[in-house]
Amino acid sequence: PDVSPREERKLQQLKENFNQLTEERNRLAGKVEALNRDREKQKHQREATLERVMNANARLLEEKDKLEKEKGRISDLYQQTMAALGAASQGASAHRVESVAEEGQRETLATLRAAIEEKSDLLRKSEQEGDSLRHRLRRLAMA
Repeated sequence: PDVSPREERKLQQLKENFNQLTEERNRLAGKVEALNRDREKQKHQREATLERVMNANARLLEEKDKLEKEKGRISDLYQQTMAALGAASQGASAHRVESVAEEGQRETLATLRAAIEEKSDLLRKSEQEGDSLRHRLRRLAMA
């Protein structure tokens, strides 16, 4: 059958519209695919960051427990030393105990005090790092 020029023009216009829409659909599909890849990449980055933070937090908690045990041990040693010094000073003046105490005991006492101070500083630092990590975890969880 013969096709009129008008119908042929209309058919040509419909083919062009179809081609344009197909190109638009393919362009949008490519854009959606790129956005999905980017979203997945960001998701993996967030998961990796969260994993690193959780590992660091676990390590800090272990270190905190270790420092707490060390603090308890040093505290016990300090109390024993103070009790020994107290028992030695019963019936004697504090000045006399100082003069009678051996130099090694004074050094031991000074060493213990320095160790206590060092461990206390380490514990405070670890607690601050733990607080900072907990804050970062909360921020990551909200993101």
